[in-house]
Amino acid sequence: MSQGRLWHSLRQVTGVLAIVGLLVIPTLATAQDQPAAQNEPVLENPNTGAIKLDISVDWVSEYVWRGMLRKNEGLIFQPSATVTAKLYESEDLLRSLDVFASIWNSIQSDTSPGANSNKPWFQTNYVAGVSAGLPENFSLDTFVVFYTFPSGTIQPVSELDLQLSYDDTKVMEDAGLFALKPYALYAIELEDSNGAEGQYLELGLKPSVVVMESEDYPVTLAVPIRNGLGLSHYYGGETVWGFTSVGVEVSMPLAMVPVEYGAWRLVGGVDAIFASDDARQAAASVADGGGQNDVEWVGKVSLQMSY
Repeated sequence: MSQGRLWHSLRQVTGVLAIVGLLVIPTLATAQDQPAAQNEPVLENPNTGAIKLDISVDWVSEYVWRGMLRKNEGLIFQPSATVTAKLYESEDLLRSLDVFASIWNSIQSDTSPGANSNKPWFQTNYVAGVSAGLPENFSLDTFVVFYTFPSGTIQPVSELDLQLSYDDTKVMEDAGLFALKPYALYAIELEDSNGAEGQYLELGLKPSVVVMESEDYPVTLAVPIRNGLGLSHYYGGETVWGFTSVGVEVSMPLAMVPVEYGAWRLVGGVDAIFASDDARQAAASVADGGGQNDVEWVGKVSLQMSY
């Protein structure tokens, strides 16, 4: 890594850590004498209907997707929205059934031409699927994702995703431990412009614990861990391992927002992403701002609302 790239990465990470510190310090001053809780608190939500809305606006220092660098220049914003409708709830084998639709975008301020088009609207994903609640706090999500690129830098791709998740909060709490919340995601490309439909497997955990209790502003620390595996030459080479990501994330509810406007949360964190040679090579044709490093440091600040 050149000294310029190293200094650029350190400035990004330092800036995010400073923002995270500003989030945490006021809460520490009011809650330092409180005992720590085990798991993240559930925010009060006045919406008792069958329709749920989730909105998020993220700022990231770099856009790295499944271990492959996409953007690392300028300001990068990634707004998203998801609407979920409850169809069914029961104590039977099928505990619940929801349908959902979402849209996700990546927009950057840097519009300089080069490896990428000069359009700031880089990517839009459209998602539609079904979520099934299963016994023992398992859930299975089945959904289709349409990846589109208004900038014209990458050809559209669609895939079928299956995600099995386990909410171990109650089990781990009874054992005096913090929740791990493991999941497994399996993706099958349905259409690829290169005619090489690949398959992708991701295994992840998101341990979390309330490090500082407060009636209004509890601070939660999470350590998201992800491992991406490329099947059927997903990364274009022979290597199965694509990347490993380890992060630190701090979040806090925004209790100053009246509850009738939904549950708001501020999140800040940093991820260290270790990518394989195949993943870096696959990213080379579309990466903006230079080649991908062995380790990419990605900072994030996110404003989230759920109603």
